[in-house]
Amino acid sequence: MNDKQELSPSDLDMIASINSERFTTEELLEISAAVHELPEDCRSWEARILLLNKRFPGKHHRGLAAESRLAAMFEMISSGTLRLGVLPKSADGSQLVENAVFKAAALEPLLWRNNKFAFDSKSFKERILEGSASGGKA
Repeated sequence: MNDKQELSPSDLDMIASINSERFTTEELLEISAAVHELPEDCRSWEARILLLNKRFPGKHHRGLAAESRLAAMFEMISSGTLRLGVLPKSADGSQLVENAVFKAAALEPLLWRNNKFAFDSKSFKERILEGSASGGKA
């Protein structure tokens, strides 16, 4: 069976548009902090998009791009694909993530896999190592 997903021209345009939005590490950290300030039961996709639309008025693609980057990063963390730069969960369920992970999320291109945005895990991990204090060297 072919694992390649057929993408329409509009899918390709959407992917290109989302990837054209650039973020700094600090911007993604600030956005993540703002999301975590929402009550835990009010962090649905719709609530996050509403928050981002307020943050970026008139720039809906920018809000969607930020959400897509953070969601793809969270998916890697929650699935266990990404352990590098992620501390174990604390008693309250929170998890600390190194700035190098946010930097990778800001810089790595998003891919469209299984009808959602994702990062290439190998490239993402290499980017984290490049952005770490040791530069990926022990």
